[in-house]
Amino acid sequence: MRACGIYAIENIISGRVYVGSSTNVKRRWSEHQSLLQNSKHHSIRLQRSWAKHGASAFVFRLLESAPLERLTEREQHWMTELSAADLKLGFNVLPNAGTPKGRTFSPETIAKMSASQRGRVLSVETRAKIGAKSIGRTLTDAQKAVISKRHAGKVLSPDTIAKLTGRKLPPLSDAHKASIRKHHLGNPRSPEVRMRISQSLMGRKHGPMSDSHKARISAAQKARRAQ
Repeated sequence: MRACGIYAIENIISGRVYVGSSTNVKRRWSEHQSLLQNSKHHSIRLQRSWAKHGASAFVFRLLESAPLERLTEREQHWMTELSAADLKLGFNVLPNAGTPKGRTFSPETIAKMSASQRGRVLSVETRAKIGAKSIGRTLTDAQKAVISKRHAGKVLSPDTIAKLTGRKLPPLSDAHKASIRKHHLGNPRSPEVRMRISQSLMGRKHGPMSDSHKARISAAQKARRAQ
């Protein structure tokens, strides 16, 4: 029978504690262990302590069984009782019981959160970690639709356009170039797409093409005609 109640994850070396609640305490402990072992736990305090002391330094215990309608109330009681949100005594990041999932913010709070992130510069290490997580990631059709809808009709400011234009991108790898080339060879453009490309290039001045550039264009056109 699954237990519904309040639990604690305690570091027996430091004495610090994390308090949570669940309708299935045993399963929730397994979820915490999986997140911690894969360095993906939402509590950076607990994650760092786990990495420092190891799994053997932690014990999991049921503090109290409670009905679903009283989970948040009793979780808050134990968080206060054990000082779970105190930086020196606990691992909880938020001082209030409950989960931020589904939480709504006022326009004023959203504006403050946006302002706090504006101008933030990520370190090279952070950008590398973000990039590494995206490698090999494949979006579902539903995710692509959401992203497309989010950007539909979006107009970039002159400052943003200037930043994008002046940004220096790393050179493409040979594998990336081959992937792009393969994609275009197998996907002939419709008349509408060719017209939009033509209109976007009108009035643009280009320097003379190199012999290698001409050769690549010629080879691409021959490949399309051969299909």
